[in-house]
Amino acid sequence: MMHDLFVSPDEIKNELKEIASLGVHLNQKVMSLSHQIGYIISKIKVCETIELATDYFNLLDEMQGTLAVLVFEQEIMLPALLRTFVSNFDNIAWNKAYLFQEIKNGTYNWRKERDKK
Repeated sequence: MMHDLFVSPDEIKNELKEIASLGVHLNQKVMSLSHQIGYIISKIKVCETIELATDYFNLLDEMQGTLAVLVFEQEIMLPALLRTFVSNFDNIAWNKAYLFQEIKNGTYNWRKERDKK
């Protein structure tokens, strides 16, 4: 049996179980978010004007911002599809018109991006 003031095998095992549980939970949340992004993009595709898509773009902007913090500040590895989303939807305020056209004409296709992985 190990006797060390600074190393507790039981505490380490408990922390590892907690980390594994958090990993499973994070993965579920990331997958759910990925599906939500796809749905929002599909809603933008059917909007007649960019003005009608504004609320959807605002949601995507919030999602992109949070994911960017995870990737760049907290250095959490996300699936390639979401890293691509973080990159493609950076600066939505400046790129909204371009992204709207890409989504509307099918050039930006979330399913195609998803299937690349």
